[in-house]
Amino acid sequence: MTSSAAVERRPADDADRRLIAEALAATLVVEAAAGTGKTTELVKRIVRLVQTGLAGIDAIVAVTFSEKAAGELKLRLREELERARLDAAPGSEEAGRLERAVQKFEEAHVSTIHGFCADLLRERPVEARIDPSFAVLTEGQAGRLFDEAFADWIQRQLDGPSEGVRRSLRRTSFRRFGQDEDDDAPIERLKRAGRDLLEWRDHPRPWTRPSGFHRDGQVDHLLDAIGAFSQMSATPTNSRDTLYRDTEPIRRVWADVQPLRARGFEDYDGWEAALCDLAARQNDLRKGKSTTGTATPAPAPATPAAKPAAPATSTAKTPPAPPAAPAAPSQVLDLSDAKNDEAARQEVLSGSSGKPAAGGFDFGGGATDTKAG
Repeated sequence: MTSSAAVERRPADDADRRLIAEALAATLVVEAAAGTGKTTELVKRIVRLVQTGLAGIDAIVAVTFSEKAAGELKLRLREELERARLDAAPGSEEAGRLERAVQKFEEAHVSTIHGFCADLLRERPVEARIDPSFAVLTEGQAGRLFDEAFADWIQRQLDGPSEGVRRSLRRTSFRRFGQDEDDDAPIERLKRAGRDLLEWRDHPRPWTRPSGFHRDGQVDHLLDAIGAFSQMSATPTNSRDTLYRDTEPIRRVWADVQPLRARGFEDYDGWEAALCDLAARQNDLRKGKSTTGTATPAPAPATPAAKPAAPATSTAKTPPAPPAAPAAPSQVLDLSDAKNDEAARQEVLSGSSGKPAAGGFDFGGGATDTKAG
């Protein structure tokens, strides 16, 4: 009874914990949530390596991310070594190994990842071709140094901006709820991009675009589709329809772009920024809100005036009303890639396909099928 109760009190991961402590010659990867005892098991494993003589304390590397975590790991490891040394049999080989581990503990590589790398560089400065007296910057020092370098770089770029900087500066800034006014400013966006690039500084290969991609041609293709959509949706039968109101930004972009294109003026950076703004609003058309275009009930007929009662002897019945004429087929607009070519758009706009022309496009009809590509 007592033994079975003891077995039941074992943690669910008891087998894994014993594997960590006993499989000292195996390479293990331990993955667990925070607070489950990973550091505790790591300390026990290091102590077991020293006790069994498989490794000396100066041949073990234990690294973590933060200075706080590294300090805690080092403190707990020293306490466990001291406790194991006191529990070992005096004069035994195990006690001797633990005694030497305590004496050489400061030689153990228990630190952060960048601290361990700095130690390696200081041991071999000639091979690394660096000054052996270098210092590792703190996070605050690195941030101030980056700000100074960025300020010098942006001043040179503003005198003659490169393509990427020029396009970034044309993008619209959005201020979101709880966000400072300058968080999405053009210069701040470039600074964030610079910080992101720092994570790739060890990959010196230049960035490449997909083969066959031409920005100007893609912008023209999208503007042609926007122009066709704007013309077809310019005169809805119901201007209060939700779909019509939500697509108003598309028509505003076309109203700004069309005069410039008509005069042969090319502003692809600005047009690209306008298209990016539309892409940021794409969820507005996917919210699934009910619209007046789903089902528009017909008005109820007026109640006719009461007629005098027919004579009691009359058995005549009122003939049934003739069936209503079938409704004309609604125009289907498809702005997918298959309909984006110029011939198809002209066919829809001119009405040569046998369908009604787009001048009376109905956003509010009960059976209208609207597709936006």
